[in-house]
Formats: sequence, C-alpha cells, structure tokens
Amino acid sequence: MRAIIITLLVLDLKPPQIRPGHLLRGLLEEWPAYLAYATSFLNLAAIWLAHRYVFERIRATSPPLNWANLAILFSSALVPFPTAVVARFLKAGNQGDIRTAIALYALVGALMLISAWIFYQYAVRHPELIHAGGGK
Repeated sequence: MRAIIITLLVLDLKPPQIRPGHLLRGLLEEWPAYLAYATSFLNLAAIWLAHRYVFERIRATSPPLNWANLAILFSSALVPFPTAVVARFLKAGNQGDIRTAIALYALVGALMLISAWIFYQYAVRHPELIHAGGGK
C-alpha cells in the first residue's frame, strides 16, 4: 500500500508552463516540487522498509496490531497532501506560508512516526506474535 502512496507523490510533479525555448529554466524553477517529492519519498521509504522488516518476523496478528497498522496506513496516505502544499508555497516564497506548510508537513510526519512507534511497541510487547528467533 505504501508503494501506491509513494507513486501518488509523483502525480504532483507537472511539466512547467513555459514559453517555447524556456524549458530548462522552467524545470529549474520547479525545484520546490522536486525537493518535496524526494523528501517525502525518503520518509515513506524508511517507514515502509522498517514495516516490511517487522512483518517478516510476525507470525500472527491481533486486532490492536491491525488497528496500529491501519494508523500507519492512514498517516502515510496523508503525505501527498502536505508534500504538494510545501512544494507550492516554497515556490510562492511567502515566509509565513512556507512556515505553515512545513509545520503541516511536520505534523503529518509526526503522526506517521507516532503510529509506527505504537505499532512497533505493541509488537515488541507481544512476543507471541513474533516468530521464535526473530525470523520466518
């Protein structure tokens, strides 16, 4: 599912609206969108890799673990929105809007990390859900 969310991030990367002969300049002016995309991609990739690592060791689930997993999915699915907001307002250049956009991005990032932490803490505190020896 996170792979789909990562893919959705690229939908906000649009060709620049430019006059003929100005493509390079137009592409360079889109740097905020590229930066926001790369940052969000790396954040989601890190969560996805950790999540995958844990699920390689889980032998059973429980309702609380499933709800914690859904919280990770919920918060991860939010990431494309603040990514687009950051890209748009970095390009616009208003410092107050940039701070607000980055605060929104940080809030969603914090939700994602908190939900992942809850998931991992629950898994660690319930060894009956984990394969003996830590692997399959």
